[in-house]
Amino acid sequence: ELNLDGSLGEAVSRGEVTTDADGHFLIKVFDRSTPVILVATGGSYIDEATGELIDMASDTLRTAFPDVTAAADVAITPVTELAVQSLPSTVNSGSVDMTNGNVAQMLFGDADTSLITRRLPVQLSSESTIAAYKAQYGQAAYEKARDYQLILSALSVDAAGDNAKVAVNRLKQAITDNAGQLPES
Repeated sequence: ELNLDGSLGEAVSRGEVTTDADGHFLIKVFDRSTPVILVATGGSYIDEATGELIDMASDTLRTAFPDVTAAADVAITPVTELAVQSLPSTVNSGSVDMTNGNVAQMLFGDADTSLITRRLPVQLSSESTIAAYKAQYGQAAYEKARDYQLILSALSVDAAGDNAKVAVNRLKQAITDNAGQLPES
């Protein structure tokens, strides 16, 4: 749970969870009508741009929600980390929703918060994976998931072999330096 000052409050689940080889996890989260943050710590992943194994060591990626009331897919990615880093100093459900919407608008051209917090990127390297995704979710959902994967790949290229949080920190600084807008270059 997020406190009003943005610090972590009461735990919304019991214990830690380990992801599978594809980064998927299952966690039971207690319903909350207040903002919630999920934190992924450590581990490693295959860099989308280089194919290299990137060790996150003790680094974290986070995602924030205005509330948690139903079971759903959850994305914890460098994009959701950017949204968490962009939260204002006073946090409430409205500010979390607005910030997630602002990041979605900036990166996807659409303020739909589910684009960054609920949409799972699709792996673009396998035609069978793409076909299965389209069959399960449809063409429109595939296009949004594909765009998410392309954004993650661009962050990966920017990280240049380091973990993605390095690129997120640079992007956050560039947005700050550009009056809260995504730089054109």
